[in-house]
Amino acid sequence: MTFRRHPGAVFLVALCASLPLWSGQQTPAPELLYTPTRVGTIPYRWTNGNAWLSLDSGAKVAYLVGLQEGIVLGVRESWQGLPAKSREEILRVAGNITVAGVTFGDLSEQIDAVYTDVQNLPIPIADVYLYASRKLKGEPEARLKEDLATLRKTYTTAPAPH
Repeated sequence: MTFRRHPGAVFLVALCASLPLWSGQQTPAPELLYTPTRVGTIPYRWTNGNAWLSLDSGAKVAYLVGLQEGIVLGVRESWQGLPAKSREEILRVAGNITVAGVTFGDLSEQIDAVYTDVQNLPIPIADVYLYASRKLKGEPEARLKEDLATLRKTYTTAPAPH
């Protein structure tokens, strides 16, 4: 597997590189820091709200910088091997999942606000990042409320009572 053929791998490597920036705060049990799911057919454990809340403010900003740089790195490493139409698409997607004109501190505060509700803790940081990005871009509140409800439903991990 080469990174040029799999830009998602570059993104994940960059994201994982930012994870060791844990603060001195008490960290929950390791199994509570991740939400298991799939990316396509690949099983994956996303870091979630418990992981986010275990970071101090500097580590949160570093995490977001790593996330955004991973996105840009994926674009850069894929660029030369892509036809013009694919380049347009990758730029469109990168533009949709990054936020221009706001600070990482602002973005971090938006993510913090989502995780103040314990119902949102199982939602992966990446999904809350996308949600916060759309909010900062001015997406209508009704749509955001609907999106958050969908995310809660998608990532509810509590087993059904017997």
